[in-house]
Amino acid sequence: MTWPPRLRLPPSACAALAATPERWSLTDLIDDRSQHRALGRLCVEVPGLRDLLGAAAHALYRECAVVVEAVPAVDSALVILASAMGVVSTEDNGSPPRLVWDVRPSPEPSSVRSQRPDAFPLHTDSAHLHRPHSVVGLACVQPSRDGDGLSLLATADRVREILQAEGREAEVRRLQEPRFPFASVSENGLPVEFRPILGEAGNSIQVRYREPLLRWGLRLSSRPFDAAHHSALEALNGVFRRASLPTRLLLAANDFLLFDNRRLLHGRTALGVDSGRHLKRIKIHEPDIDSSTVQTR
Repeated sequence: MTWPPRLRLPPSACAALAATPERWSLTDLIDDRSQHRALGRLCVEVPGLRDLLGAAAHALYRECAVVVEAVPAVDSALVILASAMGVVSTEDNGSPPRLVWDVRPSPEPSSVRSQRPDAFPLHTDSAHLHRPHSVVGLACVQPSRDGDGLSLLATADRVREILQAEGREAEVRRLQEPRFPFASVSENGLPVEFRPILGEAGNSIQVRYREPLLRWGLRLSSRPFDAAHHSALEALNGVFRRASLPTRLLLAANDFLLFDNRRLLHGRTALGVDSGRHLKRIKIHEPDIDSSTVQTR
């Protein structure tokens, strides 16, 4: 079985979405009401779009990730489609923050992680926020010319399974305690907030993890970090470093990967000097109403 599952946008929807810049600018789509109003209009006008987005929301809930194929990689279309999963937010999406952030290496040295070509280890986005984004979308404008820059995906459930299989139940329990210091992304790293790395939500395991923020938080924190929790963190990092853990995915042009940022870690292999890889990133907050309501908007 292919994972993550794939769905394909119908041709009529492709044409309608490609034309969205003529109807809506990003300024027109800045809040949840305007996003959902535009989505509702397209679902009425385009046969099959409502059903496809409902299937995508279901797959995202069930499998933690889904790829929608043949999506025009234009900003307004991506925002409108992504709003089926919640509220597209500028919060913590680039510098300066925006609804759609271009993920590609900068020709100049950059402190922005998404603009560097080196490998990006497994992590979750917005790990420093009190409420991390529920869903992240990555739309492929242009894949790497050399097949590098593979997307890495690993579920938190699988990470816990590995730890438990190795008799690390005590470490799993410690990882669920709010004892891990996450630095802020402010210039001085403050305030440091103490969070669990793993947590339970229903039948699923949730995860919050960003190694640089934890490393910085450990340096800044005045609270003692005991050997038992240090051991739990080392055990977790050991699992993350395994080449066999993540699924490797080469996104094709016009693939739109949507994944649950609370239940899945993601990363990327290194990029070559002239890879040309270009993605667009969207961050989505949990909606006030269940995502299944895409069926009835």
